[in-house]
Amino acid sequence: VNPASLMKLVTTTAALDLLGPAFTWNTPVYVDGPIKDGVLQGNVYLRGQGDPRLVVERLWLLLRRLQAQGVARIQGDIVLDRSAFVLAPRDPASFDGEPLRPYNAAPDALLINFKSIVLGFVPDAAAKLAHVQLDPPMAGVSHTTSVPLVGGPCTDYRASLRADFQDAERIRLLGNYPASCGERAWPLAYADPSSHSRRAVAAMWQLVAGPQGLNGTVRDGTVPPDLRPLYQFESAPLGELIRDINKFSNNVMAQQLFLTLGLQQRGVGSFEASREVVLRWWRERLG
Repeated sequence: VNPASLMKLVTTTAALDLLGPAFTWNTPVYVDGPIKDGVLQGNVYLRGQGDPRLVVERLWLLLRRLQAQGVARIQGDIVLDRSAFVLAPRDPASFDGEPLRPYNAAPDALLINFKSIVLGFVPDAAAKLAHVQLDPPMAGVSHTTSVPLVGGPCTDYRASLRADFQDAERIRLLGNYPASCGERAWPLAYADPSSHSRRAVAAMWQLVAGPQGLNGTVRDGTVPPDLRPLYQFESAPLGELIRDINKFSNNVMAQQLFLTLGLQQRGVGSFEASREVVLRWWRERLG
C-alpha cells in the first residue's frame, strides 16, 4: 500500500510530541549600520529558520515592522540568509514531470509564499476581457495583464489561456478566458525557484517603501556572526499550522516541518538529521 500523504501524519505527530503545539518559528531581522533620518546606512538581513507559512501577507507585515523601526530607505542591500537548511539540488520535475505544480516546490529555510505564484482572473464583461493579476508581485517579472473574454462553458480554462512559462521573467497568456468561469485563481510553482524569494522580497519592499526605498539589491548571503537581531518575526503556532499541513495536504509545509525537527533537535536542518530524529522518536514511542 502506498501511504502517500498519510505520511504527513507521522511528521506532524512527531512534531507535536517533540516541539509542542505552542512552538513557533522566528525569522530574525538584522541591520549592520546606523539608522539616521529614516535611512539605514548599511544592509538588512533576513535569516530564514524554516517558517512554513511566510505567505505574501505576512511578508508585508514583516517589512512593515522594519519600517516601524525607523527604516524608510536602505542604503545597502537586503540579504537573504537561507543557510539554516542544508539541501541538495533538486529537479522539480523529478517526481511526476510537472515542475510547475505547487506541490513540487522544494523546501527552503526562507520559504516565501511556498515558492509559488498565483495568477488571478477577473472577468470584465463591459470591456470584453479578463484582468490578470500576479501575486505575490515579482521584481523583474512581467506578465500579460488581460486576455479576451469568450463565450462557451467553463471546461479547461487553463488550456484556453495557452500559457507560455518558458521565460521565467515574462509570463505570457496567448489565448482567451471563458466568461462563464467567473473569477479564478491559478496557483503555480515559479519557473525559476532559486530566484523566487529575491524577487518577492524586492517587489514587496518596493510596495512598502516606494521605488527609492532600496539603493542596493536583494541578494543571498549570510548574517555576520557578531550581529544581534533588530527584531524577530514570529510565525503562527505549530498547532495551527498542522491543520493547514494535514487538511490541505501541503507537501512543502510538511517538508519544512520535517527539516525543522532536525534543526531543532540536532542543530542541522537536513533530511538525514530529521530522519534520525523521527526514527528515534518512532522507536521510543513503540517501546
